Amino acid sequence: MASSNQSCDNGPMVETGNISTGENKMHLPPLDLPYVSHIDDKQISPIPITDDVLCKDIESRFQDAQRRRGTLYDSLVIAGEGEPTLRLSTLLSVVKKPIRSACFGCAVPSTIRVVTNGLGDAVPENHGCAKQMKEAGVSGVSVALMTASSEQYDEWMHPCLPEEISTPALDVVCEFIRGAIKAGLSVEVTGVDREEVDKGTTEELARSLGVLEPVRWR
Repeated sequence: MASSNQSCDNGPMVETGNISTGENKMHLPPLDLPYVSHIDDKQISPIPITDDVLCKDIESRFQDAQRRRGTLYDSLVIAGEGEPTLRLSTLLSVVKKPIRSACFGCAVPSTIRVVTNGLGDAVPENHGCAKQMKEAGVSGVSVALMTASSEQYDEWMHPCLPEEISTPALDVVCEFIRGAIKAGLSVEVTGVDREEVDKGTTEELARSLGVLEPVRWR
């Protein structure tokens, strides 16, 4: 399933190759691993792209990959270029459906993780989305905290929040992190590895929100 931030890009994507910043490298899976459904919800098709159609497509891709690998998957990561919480009902459907047993060979995979920008609660109908994800079966989230500076966050992330929300976007992210921890989700936060980012202050902010693990810089 593809994902994105409220900065306005919804296209599906499979990340590949290495993202390198100095000495730090994040190794990403190659293109031939079909971890992500490639159904484009804007395509012209005689078959409506419903949640059921999407789930079946993902199941099919997992089953095909498992046949080639010869082993079962024990985890699912919902991530990509589009923000998954913009289609929260679809995200919850993917987690709740029998995709679990079809894809993993067991009732519940050990890990279902969502990579998010943390702005999901800015969507009015999504209020409390961390709790909804936890209740659906999501076990953890990776949140793009990025920096402790609201100015830097706005400059780099270009968040698009509803007009009625006057709270700085970074504060919305922080509240989401608090809510995710309160809901019982495992929380990782990521930061942008740039010279102008005060890493110490960002690490302190993450700890103050209740995050146990160090910020993952990328």
